[in-house]
Amino acid sequence: MVARNFPLETEQNMGYWLCHQLPYFRVARVDGEVAGFLHAQPRHDTDTLWVNLLAVDERFRHQGIAHRMVEHFESICRDWQCQHIGLQCLTSNVAALNLYERHGYARLHEATTELGLQVVVHRKTLSVSDAPASCPRPQVMLDGRPLRTLYRLVYLAWFRSRSPMPR
Repeated sequence: MVARNFPLETEQNMGYWLCHQLPYFRVARVDGEVAGFLHAQPRHDTDTLWVNLLAVDERFRHQGIAHRMVEHFESICRDWQCQHIGLQCLTSNVAALNLYERHGYARLHEATTELGLQVVVHRKTLSVSDAPASCPRPQVMLDGRPLRTLYRLVYLAWFRSRSPMPR
Protein backbone atom coordinates (compact mmCIF):
# COMPACT_ATOMS: atom_id res chain seq x y z
CA MET A 1 0.00 0.00 0.00
CA VAL A 2 2.88 2.37 0.76
CA ALA A 3 4.47 1.82 -2.65
CA ARG A 4 1.16 2.46 -4.45
CA ASN A 5 0.32 5.63 -2.53
CA PHE A 6 3.81 7.02 -1.88
CA PRO A 7 6.08 5.71 -4.65
CA LEU A 8 8.94 8.00 -3.60
CA GLU A 9 9.05 6.68 -0.02
CA THR A 10 11.75 4.15 0.58
CA GLU A 11 11.57 0.88 2.46
CA GLN A 12 14.31 2.26 4.69
CA ASN A 13 12.21 5.29 5.70
CA MET A 14 9.19 3.14 6.46
CA GLY A 15 11.35 0.75 8.47
CA TYR A 16 12.83 3.63 10.45
CA TRP A 17 9.38 5.00 11.24
CA LEU A 18 8.09 1.58 12.30
CA CYS A 19 11.12 0.85 14.47
CA HIS A 20 11.88 4.24 15.98
CA GLN A 21 8.67 6.24 15.73
CA LEU A 22 6.04 3.57 16.33
CA PRO A 23 3.87 5.69 18.65
CA TYR A 24 3.25 7.98 15.68
CA PHE A 25 2.17 5.23 13.26
CA ARG A 26 -1.46 4.08 13.18
CA VAL A 27 -3.10 1.37 11.10
CA ALA A 28 -6.83 1.28 10.33
CA ARG A 29 -8.45 -2.11 9.85
CA VAL A 30 -11.81 -3.20 8.46
CA ASP A 31 -12.82 -6.76 9.30
CA GLY A 32 -9.21 -7.57 10.17
CA GLU A 33 -7.75 -6.26 6.90
CA VAL A 34 -5.45 -3.25 6.72
CA ALA A 35 -7.57 -0.49 5.20
CA GLY A 36 -5.27 2.47 5.72
CA PHE A 37 -2.51 4.01 7.79
CA LEU A 38 -1.18 7.30 8.98
CA HIS A 39 2.12 8.51 10.32
CA ALA A 40 2.24 11.71 12.32
CA GLN A 41 4.90 13.29 14.43
CA PRO A 42 4.73 16.05 17.00
CA ARG A 43 6.94 19.07 16.52
CA HIS A 44 6.99 20.52 19.98
CA ASP A 45 9.06 23.54 18.96
CA THR A 46 6.08 24.79 16.91
CA ASP A 47 3.35 23.04 18.94
CA THR A 48 2.32 21.23 15.75
CA LEU A 49 1.37 17.67 14.93
CA TRP A 50 2.75 17.09 11.43
CA VAL A 51 1.02 14.40 9.37
CA ASN A 52 3.65 12.78 7.16
CA LEU A 53 1.57 10.05 5.53
CA LEU A 54 -2.12 9.23 5.25
CA ALA A 55 -3.40 6.59 2.85
CA VAL A 56 -6.44 4.38 2.39
CA ASP A 57 -6.25 1.20 0.30
CA GLU A 58 -8.13 1.46 -3.01
CA ARG A 59 -10.53 -1.33 -1.98
CA PHE A 60 -11.69 0.67 1.05
CA ARG A 61 -12.04 4.14 -0.43
CA HIS A 62 -15.33 6.06 -0.30
CA GLN A 63 -16.30 4.40 2.98
CA GLY A 64 -15.40 7.27 5.33
CA ILE A 65 -12.13 5.74 6.52
CA ALA A 66 -9.99 8.77 5.64
CA HIS A 67 -12.54 10.99 7.39
CA ARG A 68 -12.25 8.87 10.57
CA MET A 69 -8.46 8.86 10.33
CA VAL A 70 -8.48 12.68 10.14
CA GLU A 71 -10.66 12.71 13.25
CA HIS A 72 -8.20 10.33 14.86
CA PHE A 73 -5.14 12.49 14.26
CA GLU A 74 -7.11 15.42 15.62
CA SER A 75 -7.62 13.37 18.80
CA ILE A 76 -3.89 12.57 18.82
CA CYS A 77 -3.29 16.31 18.61
CA ARG A 78 -5.33 16.74 21.81
CA ASP A 79 -3.56 13.87 23.56
CA TRP A 80 -0.12 15.28 22.74
CA GLN A 81 -1.15 18.84 23.69
CA CYS A 82 -0.44 20.20 20.20
CA GLN A 83 -2.45 23.23 19.11
CA HIS A 84 -1.88 22.91 15.35
CA ILE A 85 -1.94 20.23 12.69
CA GLY A 86 0.20 20.61 9.60
CA LEU A 87 0.43 18.56 6.44
CA GLN A 88 1.18 18.81 2.77
CA CYS A 89 -0.71 17.21 -0.08
CA LEU A 90 0.09 16.79 -3.75
CA THR A 91 -1.76 19.33 -5.87
CA SER A 92 -2.85 16.45 -8.11
CA ASN A 93 -4.60 14.61 -5.22
CA VAL A 94 -7.99 16.30 -5.55
CA ALA A 95 -9.80 13.84 -3.26
CA ALA A 96 -7.39 14.50 -0.39
CA LEU A 97 -7.47 18.26 -0.96
CA ASN A 98 -11.28 18.14 -0.73
CA LEU A 99 -11.08 15.99 2.42
CA TYR A 100 -8.83 18.48 4.20
CA GLU A 101 -10.97 21.40 3.07
CA ARG A 102 -14.12 19.70 4.47
CA HIS A 103 -12.31 19.29 7.79
CA GLY A 104 -11.36 22.97 7.99
CA TYR A 105 -7.68 22.87 7.01
CA ALA A 106 -6.46 26.18 5.65
CA ARG A 107 -4.31 26.22 2.53
CA LEU A 108 -1.22 28.17 3.51
CA HIS A 109 0.66 28.08 0.24
CA GLU A 110 1.81 25.93 -2.65
CA ALA A 111 5.39 24.72 -2.73
CA THR A 112 7.72 22.51 -4.69
CA THR A 113 9.42 19.66 -2.83
CA GLU A 114 13.08 18.81 -3.21
CA LEU A 115 11.94 16.08 -5.64
CA GLY A 116 10.11 18.61 -7.82
CA LEU A 117 6.58 17.68 -6.71
CA GLN A 118 3.93 20.38 -6.39
CA VAL A 119 2.24 20.34 -2.96
CA VAL A 120 -0.23 22.41 -0.99
CA VAL A 121 0.75 23.07 2.61
CA HIS A 122 -2.19 22.97 5.03
CA ARG A 123 -2.59 23.95 8.66
CA LYS A 124 -5.40 23.77 11.16
CA THR A 125 -5.47 25.36 14.57
CA LEU A 126 -7.28 23.04 16.91
CA SER A 127 -8.27 23.92 20.41
CA VAL A 128 -7.17 20.99 22.53
CA SER A 129 -10.64 20.83 24.09
CA ASP A 130 -12.31 20.77 20.62
CA ALA A 131 -10.61 17.57 19.46
CA PRO A 132 -12.74 14.43 19.27
CA ALA A 133 -12.54 12.28 22.39
CA SER A 134 -11.28 9.29 20.45
CA CYS A 135 -11.26 7.68 17.06
CA PRO A 136 -14.62 6.07 16.20
CA ARG A 137 -14.16 2.34 16.66
CA PRO A 138 -17.20 0.43 15.40
CA GLN A 139 -15.84 -0.61 11.99
CA VAL A 140 -12.32 0.86 11.85
CA MET A 141 -10.06 -0.45 14.58
CA LEU A 142 -6.59 0.91 15.24
CA ASP A 143 -3.90 -1.59 16.12
CA GLY A 144 -3.13 -1.74 19.81
CA ARG A 145 0.26 -1.51 21.44
CA PRO A 146 0.94 -5.30 21.68
CA LEU A 147 0.25 -5.77 17.97
CA ARG A 148 2.42 -2.76 17.04
CA THR A 149 5.22 -4.20 19.19
CA LEU A 150 4.89 -7.51 17.34
CA TYR A 151 5.06 -5.67 13.98
CA ARG A 152 8.20 -3.92 15.16
CA LEU A 153 9.87 -7.18 16.18
CA VAL A 154 8.95 -8.85 12.88
CA TYR A 155 10.29 -5.87 10.94
CA LEU A 156 13.54 -5.81 12.94
CA ALA A 157 14.07 -9.53 12.29
CA TRP A 158 13.34 -9.06 8.58
CA PHE A 159 15.56 -5.97 8.36
CA ARG A 160 18.47 -7.69 10.10
CA SER A 161 18.17 -10.71 7.81
CA ARG A 162 18.56 -8.41 4.78
CA SER A 163 21.20 -6.17 6.29
CA PRO A 164 24.67 -6.35 4.74
CA MET A 165 26.19 -5.69 8.18
CA PRO A 166 28.00 -8.67 9.75
CA ARG A 167 26.30 -10.19 12.78
